[in-house]
Amino acid sequence: MGKLYGQPDRRPTAHPARPLVVDSQFSTTSVNNRVLVYQVPVNKKRPLLTISGIMSADFLPNVDPQQVMIGPAYAHPEAWVYLPLVNPSNLPRKMIVDLDHNRCDTLDAFLLRGQQRELVHLGTLFRRMPLVQRAIPVRAFALPFELAPHDSAGLLLRSRRSTGIHELTIALSTEKQFTIKRDEEESIRLVALSSAFFFMFTVFSLGLIFKHRLLIYFGLYVFPIGLGQLNYNYFFDAFPFPAWLGLNANSIGLFIIFATNCLFHTFGVAYIKSLNVYGRWHRYAVLFLVGANLIPMGLLLFPLTRTTNAMVTNASLILTTLNIGWLFYISMLGFRVKREKYLLITATLVFVPILYRTYVLDSPALSYSYFQPFYYLLLFGYLIVSLFRRELISQQMTEEKIRLVQGKLEMLRKSEIEQIGRNLHDQLGNTLASALGYLNLKEPRIQVARDMILDAINETRVISHNLVKDDNRPLDEKLEDLAERFNDFSTISFAYSDYTEKRINQLPLLKQQGIYLIVQEVLNNVVKHSQAKEVTIQAFLSEDVVRVSIEDDGIGYTPNQPTSGIGMANMYKRAELARLKLSIDGSVSGTSVTIETPLGG
Repeated sequence: MGKLYGQPDRRPTAHPARPLVVDSQFSTTSVNNRVLVYQVPVNKKRPLLTISGIMSADFLPNVDPQQVMIGPAYAHPEAWVYLPLVNPSNLPRKMIVDLDHNRCDTLDAFLLRGQQRELVHLGTLFRRMPLVQRAIPVRAFALPFELAPHDSAGLLLRSRRSTGIHELTIALSTEKQFTIKRDEEESIRLVALSSAFFFMFTVFSLGLIFKHRLLIYFGLYVFPIGLGQLNYNYFFDAFPFPAWLGLNANSIGLFIIFATNCLFHTFGVAYIKSLNVYGRWHRYAVLFLVGANLIPMGLLLFPLTRTTNAMVTNASLILTTLNIGWLFYISMLGFRVKREKYLLITATLVFVPILYRTYVLDSPALSYSYFQPFYYLLLFGYLIVSLFRRELISQQMTEEKIRLVQGKLEMLRKSEIEQIGRNLHDQLGNTLASALGYLNLKEPRIQVARDMILDAINETRVISHNLVKDDNRPLDEKLEDLAERFNDFSTISFAYSDYTEKRINQLPLLKQQGIYLIVQEVLNNVVKHSQAKEVTIQAFLSEDVVRVSIEDDGIGYTPNQPTSGIGMANMYKRAELARLKLSIDGSVSGTSVTIETPLGG
């Protein structure tokens, strides 16, 4: 990982900075790699007169053209930056120095003039300063100054930072070019900000409309990213933070980072659950990551000491890196389980360059410019929405299949009702009519009539048990209860045994319902036709395949034997709808019915 928020061990040798020529052709340029930098340690202060001499070996050239990285604010709360300038033209040059102050809280600017190195104070800027009190009324830190003809001078900046990373991005422009550049940057910032919130509301609204949890949670995850855009655009500089609250415009950026890390896990958990692989260890890992981010968030609500300042600053890098690692884990999990590549592609394109810069190039922070999140958000959003679009299409196809299955189940229900009606008329009605006939004889045959009435009672019990309303209990409990109910009215002994350790209850509900109704129909046939004495119902699990067997010791069943009822046909239809494998084997020693299905559905 390297040193936490530390500078590279090898420091460049100090040398006089090459003056920046500000002639009539000059318009604007970044001066990050043209300056000398002195990082003031937290326990050391240098007098301004000593600093102005620019003779100290503590001033080192900055070689990074993208930024002037000072380091963590708890170690380097103050820094001095020096830039020599020369105006070889015959006209005075009115210039503006400006810098992004997302990681700079206060700026003092001085100009060193002439051979005597006269020190001229150009102004002081800080976050809470109203725009009307600034020399140039813009949100960025910007101060004007003038170079006389054929003059050389030194621009001296003092930057201070209280929390997080101390970093500067410095540019020098003419007044005209500064106005053009400011308008362009304001436009880019406005587009990035409005796009972030538009995307957030769009995704969140689609999630609510389609009742899609992943979209809803992703919209929540985007919300702190939008707050981050507000922070990059300095909107929190004028926010009225309560005086008793430790959180302020200087530390709100770190608070948003930890909030983003926390809200990411609402999306992450929903995504893992959608893969049907969410386990106990995932729960513990998420609780740890969320709790670890809530601790520094709580610390930021109170005034920071140097120790707590170091804790939250280092935690922001460590916990954000862990969050990125967790994102890669769940994206690879999605690719392995369902071959979903969108999230993995997004994570790779967005975060690998940032991790490479941080850990390979030894940059002390997960840093990016204010407009990079805009592009990342568009890329992230496009790929995620593509994934969710595919899921919504799949969901619609699933709902269509469910409607077809429900239609077929309704047809089965109607046929079963018709069968019950025929049983009541043809069997129960005829039996009772015959019993009444035997009782109306001149010499009533009471015993025969009694036996017929008992048969009618048993037939009524069979029909009534089939009409008992099903419930949402686990399948093993329902099968055990089914066996007990048949024991209540039948002379046959029914026994149920579960050897799956209740894992049969993990089957999809449609399969559980299909197995239950098929077993119920088999038991009805056993009571009516088998002449059996014992029936065993057993559930087994082998190599992730659930097998339910029903065996009796009756007279057997011939598969091709024609039947007058619809029970057998309904059994095969239910097996087909629930994607169950149904096999029936009959012999003179009894009948065996087997139902098989993979545990995973």
